[in-house]
Amino acid sequence: MKVGRRERVQDIIITLWKRKRKRRGEEEEEEGEKMGGKEKEGKEEGEINMRRRNMRKRKKRKKRKKEEKEEKEGEKREKKEEDKEGKRGKRNIRRRKREEKEEEK
Repeated sequence: MKVGRRERVQDIIITLWKRKRKRRGEEEEEEGEKMGGKEKEGKEEGEINMRRRNMRKRKKRKKRKKEEKEEKEGEKREKKEEDKEGKRGKRNIRRRKREEKEEEK
């Protein structure tokens, strides 16, 4: 499975955060043990929630980008159709004027 840049960065940040917590000392770990290990579980849940939140954000961004792309493609299609009909562009305008002059003669 391909791992994106964002996931790698998040993993690095999490590992650094864990190292920092370890360096601060065993005092905090002892306090966590007194609470019955609830503190450790909370951290892991926090990481999971953070990842889920980021995944949702990424999904929304991707969806928004896709909609914008489809909108742009629709506009391009409309322009092409107008060009085919001869409503846009200098050449088409000149051609239409020429045709009108020929019809008048």
